[in-house]
Amino acid sequence: MTREDKKTPRARRGQRSDKDQPASLRFTRVNAALGGAGLLTLSLGYWLLAQGSITAAPLLLVLALFYIFVELGWGLLISGISRTQLQALLLVMVIAMVGMVFSGYAFPVENMPWLLQRIANFVPIKHWLLILRGILLKGAGVDIFWKELLSLAALGLVINVVTITFLRKRLE
Repeated sequence: MTREDKKTPRARRGQRSDKDQPASLRFTRVNAALGGAGLLTLSLGYWLLAQGSITAAPLLLVLALFYIFVELGWGLLISGISRTQLQALLLVMVIAMVGMVFSGYAFPVENMPWLLQRIANFVPIKHWLLILRGILLKGAGVDIFWKELLSLAALGLVINVVTITFLRKRLE
């Protein structure tokens, strides 16, 4: 049996099948479709359910992208520190749990002792949740949550500078 005989009928006609493409490309297409559907659902849900105006949706998306870059700094730092995938997973779980406790999502930060309230200011998700609640529930603009935005920017700058410095030293 020659190599030409082993080809599928599509391949013999010069057409590409999904089997000819790498799995990562197929999954990328699926993820892009799911992401687009998710954005559409979020946009419609925001328009129908949120108190804010529809004009605040682009602001929310830009700030969400900004927050994602802040958190990507943590992810890169963890991947640089960890030697194995399991170690990275466990470290992410610890950091995520600490972040959730100090974010105000599970427990109100105002009910925490004074020292823990100050520590909570160094957790990026706390500031993101305040911004998110302000936009979604109150229809607030940047003039209302500018302090949280500056805090998030400062934390992002520090986290990403530390990450870049650590990764440069590790690569040398």
